[in-house]
Amino acid sequence: MNLSKKIVSVAAAAALVAGAGALAATPASAKSKAAIKGTTVLEVPLTTIGAAVQAGITIAPIAPSRAQATSEVVGVTFPVSGPLMDGVVNHRGGISMASANTGITLTATKPAIEYATSGGDTATLTIEINGVPDSSPFAALNGTRVPFLTITDFVIKGKWGKATKAGKAWKQTYTVEIAGKAGLVDNANIIGALNGFMGTTIFVAGLDFGDIASKYTITENCKTKKECSQR
Repeated sequence: MNLSKKIVSVAAAAALVAGAGALAATPASAKSKAAIKGTTVLEVPLTTIGAAVQAGITIAPIAPSRAQATSEVVGVTFPVSGPLMDGVVNHRGGISMASANTGITLTATKPAIEYATSGGDTATLTIEINGVPDSSPFAALNGTRVPFLTITDFVIKGKWGKATKAGKAWKQTYTVEIAGKAGLVDNANIIGALNGFMGTTIFVAGLDFGDIASKYTITENCKTKKECSQR
């Protein structure tokens, strides 16, 4: 099996059992016509990947996400996308996971990094889940957003660039960078459900999912250079 695809199975499984309830989205703070471009990369250690493989978990990225293996990690890339929201970094793509033990195949899409705008050194990676069997007590999770990873040592920083002329108008770009360390959410109910769906015991609270890093830009239009400079 392609090693690059193994990572996603773990992520999808966790997402589906992380169903303590959907996290509420906050309203958009930036202009809706702003252009967003960039990616988030989750670098999962090969030790975690190996445990998933041995447990019979098959994974695959859901386009436009992609996975690439190195000698130490499998990096899963998620393109950053809109809508712009306070305290939320949305993404496209996702992962799928199939368990050879239970025959269950799950999909986890639209990953989002959610954090407190008031500050703090932790954040949460949430995922929209589908594929939970109708007979499962967790069936109501289908189509909902659930927490999957806790991000510690969370740092987010941003900086406005210089305003530039764009035809008769002006534009200005805000560059954002995020960094942290990811681990499986610390919740006994979530861990138990995850292991049950996958027919394994490998999932434990804090399971190492490695480093997570984002870099993206938000480009907004201004009517005048002065309007841009007031940001």
